[in-house]
Amino acid sequence: MTHTFLGEADITFFRPRVREYFNGTVSEIWVPADTNGARIGFLGLAEHSIDALFLDPAHRGRGAGCRLVAGTARNHADVHD
Repeated sequence: MTHTFLGEADITFFRPRVREYFNGTVSEIWVPADTNGARIGFLGLAEHSIDALFLDPAHRGRGAGCRLVAGTARNHADVHD
């Protein structure tokens, strides 16, 4: 779990709200994984914009965010990083 500052009650409260938000605005979600297959973040694409980008702090500065943005740009010529 990357949000160690959230308790179970917080997660229970926010989970349906986050799903509702993403269902209404985000058209694609890209999820990178580490070499063990563990998810380390996500990028949410809303039409022609990056709407959300999150990386586990332990994986920042290693290029995963750049690869996410570059991959989005390659697959969507109208998305700019």
